Amino acid sequence: MKNIELFDAYSSCIFNELYTNFPKCVNFNDIDEIVAKLDKNSSIEKLTEDLSLVEKNVMFSETMLWLTNNGFIDFVRSEPNTKRPTMPSEYKYFWCVSLSIKGLNLLTSPKPKSINKPKKLGEEVFEKIKQGSFIEAGKMITENMFEFLNNF
Repeated sequence: MKNIELFDAYSSCIFNELYTNFPKCVNFNDIDEIVAKLDKNSSIEKLTEDLSLVEKNVMFSETMLWLTNNGFIDFVRSEPNTKRPTMPSEYKYFWCVSLSIKGLNLLTSPKPKSINKPKKLGEEVFEKIKQGSFIEAGKMITENMFEFLNNF
């Protein structure tokens, strides 16, 4: 499912920025520019090659909203100024985005699937993104997110 893989890739980008900068909040100032930069990654480009810039923006924005509405992240302001529009919308920016306690707990807990590994999920995601594996990093997050939610 292309939408799930794109969600994985975009959520790995979001979580990586927030984890790397924690406890400071992060501004995602120009969503169009962000998705254009992410498209330079070959695995993301394959997922988005038939999507317009508006469709990519909506997918990124919906990922941000899903993570917010499910308690993993929070933000202070956005344009449009809503945390849940009546229908998918193109966003210009999200300001002062930060990890919630739930998001931080997810990223700093040992990976449930790898009991013998001392690395935290956030560290493994950071390493995968450094290698250019946004989708693989996102799959790790999504897999652990659902397991984490079942135990929360």
